[in-house]
Amino acid sequence: MDFNGAQIALTELKSIACQNLEWDHFFRIFAKNDMELLRNKYWSSFRGQLTEPSRRFWDKQIKTIKSFMYSGTSGTLAYFVCRILFRVLGLGFIRRTLCEQQSLDAFHAECRNHKRQLNAFCYVIDKLISNAGFAMMAGVPSRQLELGLHRSDNFETVFKRICSTDMVLDNYFYYGYIAGSPPLTGVWP
Repeated sequence: MDFNGAQIALTELKSIACQNLEWDHFFRIFAKNDMELLRNKYWSSFRGQLTEPSRRFWDKQIKTIKSFMYSGTSGTLAYFVCRILFRVLGLGFIRRTLCEQQSLDAFHAECRNHKRQLNAFCYVIDKLISNAGFAMMAGVPSRQLELGLHRSDNFETVFKRICSTDMVLDNYFYYGYIAGSPPLTGVWP
């Protein structure tokens, strides 16, 4: 359970949407980021069923939200890392191979071809997370952050583990941050 107010408001919105929408509309809003449909449904179907704190949150956010994946502090950081920093550091292949849903073998081959860039990226991120506290600025609670700080290469360890999974089929959390939406094939009925 996430006790972040924005996450609670999102969970409540999704719960109400599950109860009031057909699957294709739910999918368009929460998987394909159809914010115009969300705005239409919010005012006509969802708002009246939200609790007061969630209603206040969404009344402020509904006009400007562009994407669920790239909203809030962690979403903004994910956008910066996955859409800008990856490209600048020569790691654009990560997003490209995932969005094109290339094979896991093709992805791993690209990782081997870009090993130096990946190592440099992980080193820099490890220093920013551990020394500069960027993870806490992105909303990661300090107790969660402390779980891996005993390792000097914590981010590298986690990043290698993430890259070893089949993100399209098994790791929709990181796939979503990298691609900007959940995978549209493989995991949906």
